Amino acid sequence: AGHDLAYETDDLAAPRRIRRLFQAVPNLRLLACHLGGWRTWNEVLEQLAGLPIWLETSFTIGQCDPDLMMAIIERHPRQYLVFGTDSPWADQAEELAAFRALPLAEDLKSAALWDNALRFAGISR
Repeated sequence: AGHDLAYETDDLAAPRRIRRLFQAVPNLRLLACHLGGWRTWNEVLEQLAGLPIWLETSFTIGQCDPDLMMAIIERHPRQYLVFGTDSPWADQAEELAAFRALPLAEDLKSAALWDNALRFAGISR
């Protein structure tokens, strides 16, 4: 979601487009990588935060302004946040450590690391 480094001007996965898709397809289970839109996080805050769309964290920590990232996470339903890495472009261990260092409640971190992804995949523990 958002811009691709290889195609800087391509906005086919812009947050406003993701929102329109979500609204057009009833019962769509949608996971938007890069916290809903790489390098378009202000638009994520306006268009996606708060909707029942899974937002995944890959290549976001250290890329998105920390205050903006926290604003998105705080506005978004906690059961729709999923931890992710962008391997091989980002080191998995470093991404996990950075996620665990975020000022989030431990139960939210645990949900994002495990429970939410399992629920998205339809797997019960």
